[in-house]
Amino acid sequence: MKTRNIIILALWLVYSMSSMAAIHPIKKAAELTKQFPTAQPGDTFLLADGDYQLSWLKASCVGTPAIVVKAANARKARVVGSGCITLINAAYVVFDGLDFDMAATSSIFKLQGAHHIRITNNRFTMSMDKEGQTSKWILV
Repeated sequence: MKTRNIIILALWLVYSMSSMAAIHPIKKAAELTKQFPTAQPGDTFLLADGDYQLSWLKASCVGTPAIVVKAANARKARVVGSGCITLINAAYVVFDGLDFDMAATSSIFKLQGAHHIRITNNRFTMSMDKEGQTSKWILV
């Protein structure tokens, strides 16, 4: 009887945790900018093909399973501009399959007190306005 109750409780916990996670289809940068700061553990932001002009994207999300920002089709979602993705005291966030084509005047990622951040399967390109211009792709 005890084992049965534990199994039922475990199944209920798994179901309730999985039902909290959501897939957010994203078609515009404004949608991502608005929804990302309130993401819950397990949420996935699925970026459609196209360009995403991000001025700033900030979050302080913590929890498992990870929050995922992912291209629907690998490297077909391009993050462009001179903005910065800033994660302050955030944990368990994944950026997967994106194409970052940013101006060299900025850092692409700024991680402040962040841990368990995974930046994987992405392509990075930075354009320079003048000779010798430098920037930091990821600032920790």
